[in-house]
Amino acid sequence: MKNKLLKFLINTVLVLLSVFIAYFLVEVVYSWLYVKKIIKPVETLWFHEVTDPGGNFKYDTVAGYRISQTPARYGAVLSDGTLESIGVLKGNNLGFPDKRDFEPQKNNPQLKRIAVFGDSYTASQFTDRSWPDIAEDKINGLAYDSVVFMNFSVDGGGLANWHSIIRNIILGEGYQIDAVIFAVMGDDLDRKFMWKNDYRQNASDKKLAFNYLGNWQQKKAAGFEDVSEVMYMQNYLILDSVQIDAIEKGTWSYDRQRELKPYLYEALKKALRQINFPKIFRNKQHGSTPSVFEPEQAALIKDLSDAISEMQVPVLTLSLYTNENRCQAFAAMMHAAYLSDAGFRQSLETIEEDKIYIKNDGHWKQEGAALYAEYIYKDIYKWMAEKRVIEQ
Repeated sequence: MKNKLLKFLINTVLVLLSVFIAYFLVEVVYSWLYVKKIIKPVETLWFHEVTDPGGNFKYDTVAGYRISQTPARYGAVLSDGTLESIGVLKGNNLGFPDKRDFEPQKNNPQLKRIAVFGDSYTASQFTDRSWPDIAEDKINGLAYDSVVFMNFSVDGGGLANWHSIIRNIILGEGYQIDAVIFAVMGDDLDRKFMWKNDYRQNASDKKLAFNYLGNWQQKKAAGFEDVSEVMYMQNYLILDSVQIDAIEKGTWSYDRQRELKPYLYEALKKALRQINFPKIFRNKQHGSTPSVFEPEQAALIKDLSDAISEMQVPVLTLSLYTNENRCQAFAAMMHAAYLSDAGFRQSLETIEEDKIYIKNDGHWKQEGAALYAEYIYKDIYKWMAEKRVIEQ
């Protein structure tokens, strides 16, 4: 019996060792071919145009960053030169992704101002129009041009950024708001305070710096120069106007400086994500996080709810490719109405992914934003009417 067990263990070790050696050899060959640019897999690259010498993304302790008012092209392109999506990166007077400037007081008492919070899916400046812009137009077709969606979304941000903006700007500066909408995507509720900043060490070294604070109550650096921990956005390019002209003309090419590292491992991870992509972004909820929150996170949500209670306005929570149990728990803590995206995800099953999503990425192209706006605007209108934000 002992001999059989020993033989089994030896055989198992030999098999595992053989598999490891085979993988190691293939990894070495694949990575060498990749570094030598014999293998050229197609990558998805994000980019924005340099148009503001002071930075198109500027570090900010309240919002995380402010977007420059100087327009810049912003989008996603494949490494083979195929343009996936492009829009205009431009902040309003407060540096938020909205075509209108924000002022604390209404200039028209009849106007209903809805503060909208989300992440990149709701900011969506890499498309021609965001879903809030499209939904606003459709709702105003029903509500006689009486509704304005104020887009306070933070591309890359989430809960902590939303809390900071509401406490310090909307409530702190006395903004007249009639309702609040949270569009919760993916892990937005688990995102601690996030910041961005254009980083230019010299003319040839252009990077987008960013990071998330380590905990919910961590003190923010007063300025970018005081930040102690900096990360740089991967697969992100800061380009000049000539380069982006070439992207739009289809004449641009990308030649990455390739350092030696395990590229086969990275390729396998990407392939697995691609296999799971339809399941994650169409048929299933994103993640399996339980509905409970960390104590400091729950305290932040409670304070966010208290802040909105002071404003005495109704709240709506929208789920977007996220864990619905967790999103519903957030809505309950916010005393908010809740709208699921389950029907929306089901409606996409017959549509080709390449028409909706940026390749290898998952962000919406213009078609995806338009489809979601079409799906959700009537439900938002109905909720506003029920809460007497607008009169039917």
